[in-house]
Amino acid sequence: MSHPGDMQIRTVMFTDIVASTDLLDRLGDERSEAVIFQHREILCDGVAAQGGEVIDWLGDGIVAVFTSTRSAASAALAICEEVDTAPGPQLQVRIGLSVGDVRIRHDGTLFGSTVVMAKRLCDLADAGQILATETVRGVLAGQHDFVLQSVGELDLKGFSDPVACVTLSGSERPARVQRLGRLVNRNKELSILHDCLEQALQGRGAVCLISGEAGIGKTRLVEELARDAPSEVLASTGHCYEDDSHAYRPWSDLLAGLLPRMEPSALRSTAVAAGPVITRLVPALSRVVSADETSTPVDPDEDHFRLLDRVARFVEGACRHKPLILTLEDLHWADPGSLALFRHLARGISLRRALLIGTVRSEQVGLSEPVQQMLRGLQREAEPARVALDGLNASDSRELLEHLIRGALANDTAILLYEQAHGNPFFMRELLADLVESGAVERTEGEMRHTGSSPDLPGAVKDVIHHRIERLPDPARRLVDMMSVHSGPVPLAAVVSAVGIEEAEALDALDVALATTILEPASEPDCYDFTHAIVRRGAAAAINPSRQIRLQRSLAESLSSLGEPLRGRFAASAAHLYHSSRSLGSSDEGVGLAILAADQATEVSAHASEAEMCRIAMDLTADEVQRSRLLARRALAATWALADDATELLLEASRSMEEAVSRDECAEFLADALHAARRSGLPAGTLKAIADNGGRLTESPSKLWALFAFWQWMYGEESSDFPGIHPDTRELAEITSLLDRRTEAEVRRWPIARVPGGDRQAVLDSGIPEHLVFFAGAYQLAKPLLEMEAEDFDRHGQLREALKADVALLRCHAALGEFEAARQARDRARQRAARLPPLSDATLQLAGAEDDYRRAMGWTLPGAAIEGLKALVASGQDTWALASMRALLAAALAEAGEADGALETLALVLPAIEGANARASTYLHLVWHAVDTLWQLDRPDHADFLEVNVRTKVVEPDFRAPMTDGRLELARIATLLRDADASAEWFDRARHHLDETGERPLRAILDVDDALARIRLHKDAEAAHRLARCAYERFSDLEMSGWQDRVVEQFPRVAE
Repeated sequence: MSHPGDMQIRTVMFTDIVASTDLLDRLGDERSEAVIFQHREILCDGVAAQGGEVIDWLGDGIVAVFTSTRSAASAALAICEEVDTAPGPQLQVRIGLSVGDVRIRHDGTLFGSTVVMAKRLCDLADAGQILATETVRGVLAGQHDFVLQSVGELDLKGFSDPVACVTLSGSERPARVQRLGRLVNRNKELSILHDCLEQALQGRGAVCLISGEAGIGKTRLVEELARDAPSEVLASTGHCYEDDSHAYRPWSDLLAGLLPRMEPSALRSTAVAAGPVITRLVPALSRVVSADETSTPVDPDEDHFRLLDRVARFVEGACRHKPLILTLEDLHWADPGSLALFRHLARGISLRRALLIGTVRSEQVGLSEPVQQMLRGLQREAEPARVALDGLNASDSRELLEHLIRGALANDTAILLYEQAHGNPFFMRELLADLVESGAVERTEGEMRHTGSSPDLPGAVKDVIHHRIERLPDPARRLVDMMSVHSGPVPLAAVVSAVGIEEAEALDALDVALATTILEPASEPDCYDFTHAIVRRGAAAAINPSRQIRLQRSLAESLSSLGEPLRGRFAASAAHLYHSSRSLGSSDEGVGLAILAADQATEVSAHASEAEMCRIAMDLTADEVQRSRLLARRALAATWALADDATELLLEASRSMEEAVSRDECAEFLADALHAARRSGLPAGTLKAIADNGGRLTESPSKLWALFAFWQWMYGEESSDFPGIHPDTRELAEITSLLDRRTEAEVRRWPIARVPGGDRQAVLDSGIPEHLVFFAGAYQLAKPLLEMEAEDFDRHGQLREALKADVALLRCHAALGEFEAARQARDRARQRAARLPPLSDATLQLAGAEDDYRRAMGWTLPGAAIEGLKALVASGQDTWALASMRALLAAALAEAGEADGALETLALVLPAIEGANARASTYLHLVWHAVDTLWQLDRPDHADFLEVNVRTKVVEPDFRAPMTDGRLELARIATLLRDADASAEWFDRARHHLDETGERPLRAILDVDDALARIRLHKDAEAAHRLARCAYERFSDLEMSGWQDRVVEQFPRVAE
């Protein structure tokens, strides 16, 4: 990709209509508009057919740029011919061509003497004439399709010396088929896209999926939309390629394609807002984003979501300046990262001025589960518009075919091609090209007709392509054969080296391949690709397997010998080629390239691609030690990628590392594996097996031994039902002491949540914001610390930590009755959670905070939510929170009146309550929900048991958590046990405490509970009513409508 501002060699074309003002005045406004529109179609089609780009419109003409001079000359001839034969008023066009250095500004416009020269030549040209510089003749020398005649030296305005010039015309040659045809009878489909674009222009972005078989015209439809779009719209496309392991390559190309068209100030502000992470996908932005900006290291899984988030921010920023059309072609071949990014952008597209388009082959989708999964998620999350393309009918097919040959086509020939290709535009074009190039058509009575009474059309398009390639001259055919063993663009230098021909001969061969539309220029300078994936497949199918692998090895060696940055750019391609030809022997160079490609994948958190490149390197190396290390890296990458075979790979890598490398290195791998497996949600059995293996390889008192011992303790059989809920032991104290000696780097690499101190005062002394909230109840103290944390984490892209800070803030505000601030924190947390895996520890913490907010508002848990909670508990996922989730379920069932289910569920929680220490992260809410279950049912079951645990583990150390209070729990328990004195005492203590801390919602709830307690204990009913009335007023002041309804339901008189 060329950077904005770089000098590049290009051929520039200017066009103009001769005497257009007089002609259009005669026609009138309405007729003139139709004529100009038709003329613009001719210009655009002519430029696009040769791979050029229209840069600007100048009145009734254009400025266009081409990477190939031959393509520019062909486009100029085609435009002149089409204008001459177009129906309606006869227009006369003149064209100027110049080749040389051109600089492209950030807004996409061109400048330089080459541009000025092309404009001056266009101004001097006669009607119907193409005037070019002598340099153009030099570039086209030896090409028989063109006739170039000198007109001597001309004086051009602005140039001090005369310029040698030539006229360009076409030689007498057989009919030739254009590369692109006009879009025929796709008005309905195009209308859907225009509606989506209009929606995006109004700030309500849209997603559209275009499906159809190969060659049906998906790409052509998108090109037409981009051409018709208002001039302010920026359109860019990324292409996915078959068997391509370049992680995020389509998105890198797409985003890079936007840069030349963005204003410098807009580009800088957008890039800075996205942060330095975006430069991993678009290195060109490193010129814009300050070099001293850094990204805080995060876990690989979070880094993946941070990258998605930063791309979304870049797109969002770009949309503020100009509307966007972003297209990903051939989604069925997309790498996992690119699919995830497409889905991620689609989720938030409705708030942006952007249209996101994906094209997909209908016959490929059923073969790709990742694509199917992405499309199903997209349907739920973005409700995309859908466009399904079918083949053209017979009449439309003939119109297209006649446009392709710029003349009339005999009816029987048109029908023959239509029936053979079933109306598929690309297939019809290839069949027609085969007939034309083989001389099997002739012009009779003004029509092109297939000769012979028994047409011999091959039954498969790949055969047609094979026939076309066979007719190429030997150098061109060798060039095409070499390129066919690789999917995607390839540098010409590598192909020339692999084929073993001189550059001059290669350039001539390339011109032939371009002229026959087998190849086309790629977006990267001096790189080329097939015009369609079907053409590449057809070319490769004609090569026998033994020759294929030798071509693959030759091209791999040529790619590996390229200088930087091309060698790095094509590292994954070269590695794949070495791998495909591994039957010829192992390759150290191939291993190195595969590792380089794996490193590149790691840079963009494309873990699936990293695992794939490690697999390729494993297959290519003969070194068993290196193979074991690659297997370990592959296993970790597969784990972060949530691959189905992650557990199997981790255990296999453990055995291999121990046998082939060393016990110490294996232990470090297992420590990394344990962390990855935990964060990726692998089953507890896998985690225990990893911890056991690591424990076997290490000895006390090392820090690694402590790490494995801790997780063995966490996942030990005696407490496997409730990981994270464990009693204190002497061994745990030793383990904790060793873990406290970890360096900062070791803490980042092998994190374990710090356990709070032994009582509330120790927690306050620690000053850790989350502990202040969840164990000390010091909400006012914690709030400013959490706000600073959330801002800092967000700035550095630490999404999970920023979410946790917002969750803690939500709970602080809810506990204090600051519900507007709580809603704001909740909305921020939900937005962050949408950018993380659905069942990460942070998103589960958000679910707990949402429950606090729900309880504060007095809302009951809906039946669907209860069923979802049942399913989550039954799944056994997230066992670290299983006891707490069971307790929440028990309380919800009790509130719903399902007493039996509530008590059965509560019974499953009791072992965790008894065995656990209150410093476990979920303990305080665990016991609250347990007591609340019995309170809702007014049942004393297990009340004595709960009283002991609450008193000794919660009240005595004075631990406090949002929307819970140990004193209130003891008051409830005393009421259930019908101990009136203890009930009154604990209600008074709780009331004094909550008045002191300012926890207004729980303070109002306490009055309701006290009123209920007095009724249940048959005490003063009037006092109970006064308490209920007081609570009702508190709820009203706090706008806790759910609790107001509950009070009225239980004490009807309060509403009087």
